[in-house]
Amino acid sequence: MGLAAFFHMRSNFIPLVLGILTIIIIGFLDYLTGSFPVSIFYLVPIGIITWHTGLQNGILSSIACALIYFFDSYTDQNTTADTYLVYWNSLITLGYFLIFMYGLHKVKTVLRRETLYARTDFLTEVSNSKSFFEYADSEITRSRRFSRQLSIAYLDLDDFKALNNKLGRIAGDELLRLIAKTINWSLGKNDKVARLGGDEFAILFPDTSSDQAKSSMERVIEKLSQAAAVNRTQLTFSIGVVTFTRPPSSVDEMIGLAESTMYSAKIDGKNHTKYAVIQPGNS
Repeated sequence: MGLAAFFHMRSNFIPLVLGILTIIIIGFLDYLTGSFPVSIFYLVPIGIITWHTGLQNGILSSIACALIYFFDSYTDQNTTADTYLVYWNSLITLGYFLIFMYGLHKVKTVLRRETLYARTDFLTEVSNSKSFFEYADSEITRSRRFSRQLSIAYLDLDDFKALNNKLGRIAGDELLRLIAKTINWSLGKNDKVARLGGDEFAILFPDTSSDQAKSSMERVIEKLSQAAAVNRTQLTFSIGVVTFTRPPSSVDEMIGLAESTMYSAKIDGKNHTKYAVIQPGNS
């Protein structure tokens, strides 16, 4: 079991146990109160379990609540209802439990999708600038706390406007998607690529020295060259890579220095990667 799976299971465990305990308490109160209607209160644990642990557990909790409701209704000594009516009421109760559960699940799915779209570039499906800024800001804070180095790369596709005019907008969009996907596949699990706009991409390398950043960028460039060859497309990039031996004061400063380094590479003749190290007192 991976570490992420372990923590995911732990995060689901507490809401699941809380939901089960709430179901037991409500069922016991339902048994004690007899004819007093408490079925609506079952929606609370069903909601907790569905929202935090998923659709499957939501279905199981709905069925469990309906069965407890049926048992309490069937064993109620004060009831004068026909047995068939108890069955019917229990089925109806199960129905609205399931409708509520499924509706809540759909709401969470929509919210999660909207949150993802708000942080993802609509064209390339990598992170957008907002997501990148948030991640970079958290990594700057972490680097400052643990005194770790931080590297960033700024990539600009050379002569993209000419390529776009030559290939057409649709083919140009496909090219940007190919670039984003290739970069993403080439990175480590903690590295993050984002499309900052147009044909410009940024890559953040947390806990990465200058030599490590150079090695990572060489791998990215190699993968991009291979992808271009497979698609019979001539691709070149102007790239600026900056390593901070101490964290920058802000994300804007970090991106600005990387962008300036990239433009310096472009001035040197394009299809070129330029590296810089920001030492303490040199920023």
